[in-house]
Amino acid sequence: MAVQKVRVLFDFDEGQPGELSIHTDDILTIINQDVGDGWYQAENSSGDVGLVPEVYVEMLPPSLPPPPLPQMESATTGQDSSWGQPDTGYSSQPAAGYSSQPAAGYSGQPAAGYSTQNPPSDWDWDSQPPAAPPNAGLNLATVGAAAGAGEEEWSDDEWGDDTGGQNETEKRERGDSSSITSGKGTVKGSSKGFMGRFSVFVKSGGESFLLGTTKVHSQTLDKATIFLTEDGPTWEANTAENFTCTVSEPSKAKKFHGMKSFIAYQLTPSNTSYPVSRRYKHFDWLYERLAIKFALMCVPPLPEKQVSGRFDGEFINFRMTQLQLWIARICRHPVISRCDAFLHFLTCVDEKQWKQGKRRSEKDEYVAGAYFLAVNKPNEMLPKEQVENETEQFSRFTKSFDASLKLIGNTFHDNVKRHKGPFNKEFMRISQGFQAVANSFDLDNRVYSNGLTEAIKATAETYKSISELYAGQPDVDSTPLLHRLHEYSGIVSTFPDILAIHKGSLSKVREYQKNLDEGKIDGDEMVLVENRCDTVSYVLESEINHFHRERVVDFKEMMQNYLRCQIDFFQNITSKLQSNLDCYANL
Repeated sequence: MAVQKVRVLFDFDEGQPGELSIHTDDILTIINQDVGDGWYQAENSSGDVGLVPEVYVEMLPPSLPPPPLPQMESATTGQDSSWGQPDTGYSSQPAAGYSSQPAAGYSGQPAAGYSTQNPPSDWDWDSQPPAAPPNAGLNLATVGAAAGAGEEEWSDDEWGDDTGGQNETEKRERGDSSSITSGKGTVKGSSKGFMGRFSVFVKSGGESFLLGTTKVHSQTLDKATIFLTEDGPTWEANTAENFTCTVSEPSKAKKFHGMKSFIAYQLTPSNTSYPVSRRYKHFDWLYERLAIKFALMCVPPLPEKQVSGRFDGEFINFRMTQLQLWIARICRHPVISRCDAFLHFLTCVDEKQWKQGKRRSEKDEYVAGAYFLAVNKPNEMLPKEQVENETEQFSRFTKSFDASLKLIGNTFHDNVKRHKGPFNKEFMRISQGFQAVANSFDLDNRVYSNGLTEAIKATAETYKSISELYAGQPDVDSTPLLHRLHEYSGIVSTFPDILAIHKGSLSKVREYQKNLDEGKIDGDEMVLVENRCDTVSYVLESEINHFHRERVVDFKEMMQNYLRCQIDFFQNITSKLQSNLDCYANL
């Protein structure tokens, strides 16, 4: 069995019983990688065993046992034995990658290529939507391996990249913890006290930025500017590059001489009008780059991965609708829409240029906590107490909003079922009842009875058409509304980690204030930490304000569209009933 060795990148002094002090360039042997919450159990060269933070070490290639020697020719059988084939357990290939219309000028009509298919019947509104992983806690290999089952994989022959992006040492040297995966295990026995030591705040690189240890080796021209308005901190509008993008024309394609099939979607940005073809795995790559880069911004999760039924027509239309909402949301963000990775995704059509742009994006230094270095904020400091009150209020809002989304989502999901099931059948039975009466009246050939018989037949047809209206109405109003509600459920799921990063910043400032009071640090250092925390607060407040503006515009248009469709629906029914009533007037 291969022994996993790691090299220590930073010094670490044990702070609690059970931890192991380590020093830069020490070589450790990993005993248990499944401790969870960002810890490994390791043994040093002296034989001491304890817990070490995974962010402080880098994996070394596993030591592989030599292949067994060939056996001598058997004297009894005269047959040669074969060479042993060692199971290396090591692959040089990286694991598979993890897995609305614009607010301005929104017409209330579905986007081009918008699906009116019903949401999947197993769309469970009581369960959480696919929450985005901690924004900077993503890893192209480890996260993707767990979540990519059943989806298309990256390959070198199709717009892939054999470099695997930047290496882990390079990331950690500049204070970027974006490659750290979120531990899912639980700490056992005496290690329970270590849970949460490496929180989302630390994994996102927020602590490194706050303490001034984040390092970058290049300058960026892509600055994000924040203004202080009467509504609070606000992102600078991206009016110069405002554009939309449509997702349409899903088509099934094949590679490897038909051995592998996939669905490709056509994306057409309004600023270029030049269509590009993208698969779900390309969306998946883009999502991961955005989630890593913008740790304190809302990057909505992609629609769920699908293990089976990926080529079912209803699922393809449903996914296309969700991708349309996702791409439109990103287009409307004043900061994320300017990101090089996003623009590269929307415009690149050349394979060589795609690989080059992909490598550039994966080597971007301004990601996670380092991105705060690219933020221009006002000089005026935000009042700490006010910021804490506003973020706490927003936390309560998101919890209430999430619960209400589940409630109304379940309600409309049941309503769609009733329209297509009981309501449709009930009016069809009424139609059949009137038709039966008309058939009976047909047996009477008196002239003065014929008019009534024809009128009752018309009533039967009226209720048959009403039955069809009920069955088709959800495709017009309820299903589009469900799509938007589901999108917002995913958006809300990103905020707990965002708020946790900010909360960690405030906690660190309080810790430094205590150290200042005890004379452990000087005032200048405290001022620097407070100023960096103020940057984090400005980013969070700007993101919250952007979310609320989008919410108000979106829900206004959603409600207007739904009510207009409802009015048209009932007016259509009223018109049919009135027309049928007129049939009885001249009998």
